[in-house]
Amino acid sequence: MSTLALRYANVYGPGQDPHGEAGVVAIFLDRLLSNQPAVINGDGLQTRDYVYVDDIAGRTGWRLEAPGCTGALNIGTGTKTTVVEIANRSHGARARSRGSPTDRRSRGAAPELRGPEGGETRPGMGPSSRSMPACPYG
Repeated sequence: MSTLALRYANVYGPGQDPHGEAGVVAIFLDRLLSNQPAVINGDGLQTRDYVYVDDIAGRTGWRLEAPGCTGALNIGTGTKTTVVEIANRSHGARARSRGSPTDRRSRGAAPELRGPEGGETRPGMGPSSRSMPACPYG
């Protein structure tokens, strides 16, 4: 019997709950929509592979139907992005959506750095599916 295990990177997208152990993208966007700063634990330089849920759905479908696709596959973009980059992109998008960048009241709060919390890991990205030899399609 053939088996295939799909290991997803940090998936984000609509409907993601920003509370509890949610992903950093949902948490930052929820805070920004509430006019609160994105809070970064530690220095924010830990990298992750953030991938949009629709991209995961597409990559999952054809792999499940691909003959000879066995083993374990990491599914992601293959791009390292720091938590600071996610915070800055979220903050920048919020500022642009609220009017003139010169109007400080319209920009929302800038990301806030706090001390590291237990369990934060520095390296956080495995190889993407493109580098995995177990599947005949790239």
